[in-house]
Amino acid sequence: MENTTQKDRKEFVKRLGDDDKIETFGKTILLIFERIDDVEKPSIIGRILSAHIRGKMTYDDAMRIAAIVNRGYLQDLIYLKVFKDGTQGNNEAVADALFSIGLLSNQGIDGGSFSNPNSGGTIYAFNKFSKLLVKYGLQ
Repeated sequence: MENTTQKDRKEFVKRLGDDDKIETFGKTILLIFERIDDVEKPSIIGRILSAHIRGKMTYDDAMRIAAIVNRGYLQDLIYLKVFKDGTQGNNEAVADALFSIGLLSNQGIDGGSFSNPNSGGTIYAFNKFSKLLVKYGLQ
């Protein structure tokens, strides 16, 4: 939360109060942090919450991304930093896992070529949530 100002935090609490989400927010965050299975994930989630407090994403997007981070394998999440849209070759299993937790979109299948067995496969692309995660959580 060090990236947020006192003013940002006050406005955030006011928005939560106006939307009647203060209690829900607190309970949700406690449950997410209680279930975390890696020491790096609280920092990632903290940066996501900080971005929400600064108005960079909606409450629902921040909570969804926090829950996704909690479910994902840390090294798979970190792979998003170097991910490129398209087929993933040897990293298709990682992309499959990221797709299954809601961080990638399936854009179809590339049949590839006979000369290169790694040239085809599922075509994956960033989605809204992976873009926000990379921009704000995986800095």
